[in-house]
Amino acid sequence: MLEARLLGLLRDDGGASGIAELLVTIAQAEQDPQLYPQPPPIDPSEGRRSSAELRRLLQALQCAPPEPPPSRPRAGYTLEGAPDGEARALPAFAGALGSGGSLRKSFPDLWALDAALWNRLDSADVRELARLWLESPGRRLVQDLRVLTSMPAGEPLGATDLSFARLEAAAGWRPTPGKAASPLDEHRGYRELHLAVPGAHLEDWEPEPSDKAEQVLRALHLLEDGSPLGLRGAALAWLLNSAADDPFYTVNGIRRDLRDDLPIRLSTALPAWVGDDPRTTVPRQLEVLMLQHAARIIAAGPAGDAAPRGWALARWLQGCLRRSPFFGADEEVLAAHLRARLPAAPLPVPDAADALHPARFPLDGAGLNVAEIALMAGVLAHYQRPHDHTLLPTPVPLVHALQQIARRPIRPAEEDADAALIAGHNALGWPEDYSIAPPLAARRLMTDLRIGWLAQIGEAAQSESIERFAKDPVRHGWLAFAVHREGQHLGPGARTLAIDVFRALSSACRAEAYVLGTFGTGLLEGLSESETDVIVSLAMNAEPLWRPFVIDALAGAAERIERGATWARAIEHLLALMEDGLLDEKVRLNAALFALRRASASKIAGRDALLARIAAVATAPPFNDHLGLRREIRRLGLPPPAAAGFKR
Repeated sequence: MLEARLLGLLRDDGGASGIAELLVTIAQAEQDPQLYPQPPPIDPSEGRRSSAELRRLLQALQCAPPEPPPSRPRAGYTLEGAPDGEARALPAFAGALGSGGSLRKSFPDLWALDAALWNRLDSADVRELARLWLESPGRRLVQDLRVLTSMPAGEPLGATDLSFARLEAAAGWRPTPGKAASPLDEHRGYRELHLAVPGAHLEDWEPEPSDKAEQVLRALHLLEDGSPLGLRGAALAWLLNSAADDPFYTVNGIRRDLRDDLPIRLSTALPAWVGDDPRTTVPRQLEVLMLQHAARIIAAGPAGDAAPRGWALARWLQGCLRRSPFFGADEEVLAAHLRARLPAAPLPVPDAADALHPARFPLDGAGLNVAEIALMAGVLAHYQRPHDHTLLPTPVPLVHALQQIARRPIRPAEEDADAALIAGHNALGWPEDYSIAPPLAARRLMTDLRIGWLAQIGEAAQSESIERFAKDPVRHGWLAFAVHREGQHLGPGARTLAIDVFRALSSACRAEAYVLGTFGTGLLEGLSESETDVIVSLAMNAEPLWRPFVIDALAGAAERIERGATWARAIEHLLALMEDGLLDEKVRLNAALFALRRASASKIAGRDALLARIAAVATAPPFNDHLGLRREIRRLGLPPPAAAGFKR
């Protein structure tokens, strides 16, 4: 009530008499033991029982000498513990109004409480700053966590504006947060926190410091201890990018290489990240709680942009609450307080919700896993870049983490999120070629990176992947390449299922010919000769560019299981592709290179004739322009073209 009266004075341009009357009213109210004039003790229940901040705001309006800004402010307060006294939170921001100088420099963390206030800190007068501070939902939130259950509200709570528009303004959310439309958009701390969300914003994320070495050290710290966990994913993407693009940095005169340092740090960070280690249990719970509270706020707000709004509000909540001088120091205690302010029943996921809607992250763990989403978002943000800008080979600890994620089954809630992604509900910009379900995304990424995983995940997960390929061979066509490379690691049941799927899809022509042909090469040992003919037919009916690749895969599979006749047929088809002048030069060159590699490594009868046949065309276009092909022919000591029967 007292705050509301002060806000009324500020809005109505109340004069000295109104301020004096309010000071008298405050003095009278302080006779009640529920209100006291001293700054509040550092206690979760005491943030709203002190009149000290109101008094200092009124004194600032009376042009009283301001107090010097504190050396270590925290959310507009400063912590003080007098000897033989009580630790208290002094209202430093209210006391410093009118002090001159830059309030942004004096209170560098106020951006986390209220973006609207931050943007006006160094341009507004004392009266407007006092009004913004009183209205601020961030200020009220760091004082009293109970207000969280009142957000949003159509009417002010005392002086605090809890309208949805004011909450969004405090969070700094706009439809295009990457555009520098306000001073806050260039604030590196704000960007570090608010761009650390899964999806396209990770491309613009970087650590808060501007110095390269300090950036690396900050990112390594966030990789291991960042909270929210989205900061760990963002740091992972940035570190991988830096290791690929600009790996060198200097610390205290010592030159370091991130390509050497990063795998070591990953080996300690990732096992805790994707497991049940206590080091990530509390940060995981805390981020989920922030998302759940944000989901309830946006459920009462306007339609549209629910996912970006929700993530922005979740990051704002975390930035506020972790800085509270009353209850933000201990993440585990804060998580308990937040959990107590949620109803027992989880919030239902809205119809047609975004793939990354905050409601898809429930407390019971049955939905999307925020830690796995953060990791996969970071990894995909890096490995979606052009091949020559990715860190290869993939660090071993990262491979192990991907394999661990790939092992577990897919949850129904992840299926729903994936369906939303396929339907185009993807406001945050998750890479559309990859499932939103972390196990599927990990399996596909490892396939793309040629990392083995089928042998690591168990037969149940193998069968699950094959069933998905059967249902949607277009979206899950990548599995064909994993089976081609690792088909020998399929369990008996999974192998039988895969063969049945190959037969069904080839009969129904439900998959791309090159995909299905590649899939069949990984199952060759269980296929009959007639089914081998199907693979050849699929290969020769595929897009021309794919034909030599599928035939070469068949030759490799036949060689591995010692099917000489099948191998010979495959080589013959490669030679036919090589000699077909109607095909594109790239197709013919690939066929020649594959045939030369297979034939040169073989010990079968007729090997020399095959090699001579390849050498016979090596001096004619397009082969004579390919240095690698000519060099390999010379290395093998093949006869010159004339001796091989070549005629111009």
